[in-house]
Amino acid sequence: MRTRSLYTRQNEGFTIVELLIVIVVIAILAAITIVAYTGIRDRAVVSSLASTLSQTTRKVEAYAVEHSGALPSTLADAGVDAVTASEAVYQAYNTTTPGAYCLQLTQSEKTYFVTRKNQTATEGFCDGMVAWWPLNNDIQDVMGNGGGTEIGTLSQSNGADGQTNGAYYFNGSSKITMQPEWGAAYSFNQISGSAWVRLAESGGYYGVLWSPGMPIHWELRTNNLWRARISGTNPVDMTPGPAVGDWTHVVFSYNRAVPSFTFYINGQSMYTSSGDSGTNTFFTTSGGNPGDIGAALNSGRYWVGDLDDVRIFNRALTAAEVAQLYNLGAK
Repeated sequence: MRTRSLYTRQNEGFTIVELLIVIVVIAILAAITIVAYTGIRDRAVVSSLASTLSQTTRKVEAYAVEHSGALPSTLADAGVDAVTASEAVYQAYNTTTPGAYCLQLTQSEKTYFVTRKNQTATEGFCDGMVAWWPLNNDIQDVMGNGGGTEIGTLSQSNGADGQTNGAYYFNGSSKITMQPEWGAAYSFNQISGSAWVRLAESGGYYGVLWSPGMPIHWELRTNNLWRARISGTNPVDMTPGPAVGDWTHVVFSYNRAVPSFTFYINGQSMYTSSGDSGTNTFFTTSGGNPGDIGAALNSGRYWVGDLDDVRIFNRALTAAEVAQLYNLGAK
């Protein structure tokens, strides 16, 4: 009788509970495999992008050596293969000495770029970027256009991404002044500014970024509300106001041809207007000063707090690009 019972049990197969357990285990193993595969694939894509960027950069630099420092107008001029040349975004500026460039590549929906002064492949885009101050250990523009001179005393601080010495603290009487006339080489029919900011106090006017000389001037500043002005138009106050002690990503995007002006906070559009036709000239010397980071209009409007990853583009960024900048975080 006992032998018959055992035989019957052996031929009954799995119970529903046992089958469910097997299915769950298979699903878990599949998920682990997919995650592992995705991670391996992504690392391979990034490695490939970094390698191609490095090889292309070497050819651009070799061309410059052979042509008395002049950068190639196109990647094809530097002998870069046709496929890479057609897929890359390459911008060269021979208006400064030495010249500046940025190089951007996309593969499998991942985009990385390098600049002449920052040849480590960095996630994100540089299309239209004419100046970039990462503010990591120094105050120089790594695009090579805007320069950077310390006025007053700045102190290093942790960046918006937590990086040690990845930002600078502005004490209310300090700023970074840009290189004279660097903006004269560009038409700013479109312009965008981006910065990560952390305010240390409230109740005053605190300038983030500006180009002096009304009406050739724009700024990001705060007076308990976000305030923006461009081309001499009346300033616009926007909510929500900045939270003291919190890192915030702020961006404006301006298209003179439309005209349109959009202000973003933490990747979200907070204000849009029809703007005015304004000017297309910025960052040229006015009163001996081409532009500042950490100040606006006068000495009573210095920034008090930390600034990180300041960028200037000579095109109007799209909402998707602003969201990408925010999601990638400070560099």
